[in-house]
Amino acid sequence: MAAEDGAAMRAAAAEATIALAPWVGNPETTAHYFPPINREPFDVKRARDRWLINVQHGLRALPWAKNPSGDPRKMTAGLRDAAFSIDALVRTAMLFHGPEA
Repeated sequence: MAAEDGAAMRAAAAEATIALAPWVGNPETTAHYFPPINREPFDVKRARDRWLINVQHGLRALPWAKNPSGDPRKMTAGLRDAAFSIDALVRTAMLFHGPEA
């Protein structure tokens, strides 16, 4: 490539194709197919209940639960870690009380 020699590049690509044989052109991972988007309105109560289940699972990971003494040697993201958690909890409260709360 540095020599800008097209013929040499094509030859190198051909050699690589022969060396890689069955793997040439295969993707690194399998394809992921997704179902069509469901555009029906969702059930707010059901979505809220499922979100609360996820919040309950995540409570163990809150920074003040993982590090109750606040030891900075155990913090991985410091204040940012707490800010993300507080933001998520505020957004959860808004599910029940609306944005004006």
